[in-house]
Amino acid sequence: MLVVASVIKRFPPRFGELMGYHTSIAKMNELTWNTAQWLYVRYCFILIIPATIIGAAGGIIGIVINFDEDTGALVCAGINIAQAILHVAAIILTEAGLHKRFDSNGNPK
Repeated sequence: MLVVASVIKRFPPRFGELMGYHTSIAKMNELTWNTAQWLYVRYCFILIIPATIIGAAGGIIGIVINFDEDTGALVCAGINIAQAILHVAAIILTEAGLHKRFDSNGNPK
C-alpha cells in the first residue's frame, strides 16, 4: 500500500493511463480522475500507520515469544488479512469521497 501510494503521489498518473485508481466514477473525466488519485493517496497514507503498527507488532511479538512454525504462519496470515482490510477501507473511503463530491455524470455537486 505504501509503495503504490508513494508512486501515485510522486508520479501522478495522467487521465486514462494504465496506472492509477480506476473505477467507473474515477474515469468519467479529468476532474474526477485527479480527485480520485488525490483521495486514494490520502486515505492510503492515513491507513498505513495502523497497518505498519500491526505488522511491526506481529513481528516483534513473534521474535519475543519465539513462535513455532504453525503459530508464526497464523500470525502472518492474520497480519495480511488486517492489512487487506485496511486497503479495502481506503478504497471504500475513496469511493465515498468521490460520490460525495460528484454526481452520477461526473459533474461537481
